[in-house]
Amino acid sequence: MSSSFKLLLVTMLVLAVYSGTSARFDKYIETFGKKYKDLNEYNYRLNIFNTNLQQIAEHNANPSITYDLGNSYYTDVEDS
Repeated sequence: MSSSFKLLLVTMLVLAVYSGTSARFDKYIETFGKKYKDLNEYNYRLNIFNTNLQQIAEHNANPSITYDLGNSYYTDVEDS
C-alpha cells in the first residue's frame, strides 16, 4: 500500500470520527440548550466534550465499577 493511500485512509478516518463527534456535540447542544459566543468557544467546548466522552467510555468499560456515567449539562465543562 502506498504512503499516499495510507495518508488518504487516515485522513478519511479522522474526518469520519470528527464528523460523528461533531454531530453528537450538536445534538448535545440542542438537548441541553447550550449557547456559545463564537466559533472559538464552540471548538473549545467541543474538545472538552470529546475528552469527557472518552473518560466516560473508559469509566463505563471498567467491569469493577458498579455504576455508569453519562452525558449531562456539564459534559462540556473541564474537570478542575
